[in-house]
Amino acid sequence: MVQAADAWAPSMALSLSTDGSLEGAWAQYLSLLESPDTALATKAVSAGLIIGAGDASAQVLESKLANKGEESDGEETAALDWARVGRWAAFGLLLQAPWNHFFYQVSY
Repeated sequence: MVQAADAWAPSMALSLSTDGSLEGAWAQYLSLLESPDTALATKAVSAGLIIGAGDASAQVLESKLANKGEESDGEETAALDWARVGRWAAFGLLLQAPWNHFFYQVSY
């Protein structure tokens, strides 16, 4: 059986520093995903961060596209809706990740 760390080994070659700190962080992340004690929490935090960041990115892009044709005085006119970002992050943390975690455990 192929271990998750073995499957991702080629992408671990990308390192930001010569001491391998990014590789070490990736290996630690994979070990947290593989451990039954920490897998759900790791997936939940990851999903919350990714979905929250995705919503923040969507808001920025939407704001830039909406203001594309308008003249600007150099300042951003729309601020991020942090409550919306928090709601999406909570959705990933509390609903999406646990649902997927248990769904795939039952499915396979």
